Amino acid sequence: MVELDLEISVLEVSGSPTCLDHTHYVGDRNKIAKMLKIILNYIKINYSGCYEDFRRIKVYGIQVYDHDFYIYSMCLPFAGVYYFKLEKKFSCPTMTFLLFKELPKFASNLWMMRDIIISSTESIYTYVTNIISESSDDDSKIDKVKTSPPGKKKNNRTKTNGRR
Repeated sequence: MVELDLEISVLEVSGSPTCLDHTHYVGDRNKIAKMLKIILNYIKINYSGCYEDFRRIKVYGIQVYDHDFYIYSMCLPFAGVYYFKLEKKFSCPTMTFLLFKELPKFASNLWMMRDIIISSTESIYTYVTNIISESSDDDSKIDKVKTSPPGKKKNNRTKTNGRR
């Protein structure tokens, strides 16, 4: 959202379609979830609007993996409850001789993706511009994004049991 200098969605391309790596796909999906949570938290912390308007906000993340588009959403329907959902999955046409059949459906899916991102932008803009004077903190618990725990260091020292 250019007017407010806000990030409202995330796009992640999970590797080449010729080298499939399911672990990379899952890691990128988790990264999308973390980023969407950060976006929601940032909006809630930095803008004081009506909580009912905030509950209507859905932010979207798009992942491309193996010629497939995955559209995820996240919202905060209740205080402290983040809801991450796969909204839609669709394929990118790959066979040139079937392109004339698949292209209209693919274009329709891209148009739908555009529409939901515009809808998200509108709901964020409604929340941000309808500022209320007092914010009710009890309605809007937000969680910190949990980072991965640090890796375990290997201990090169040998343990002795006190005997000689």
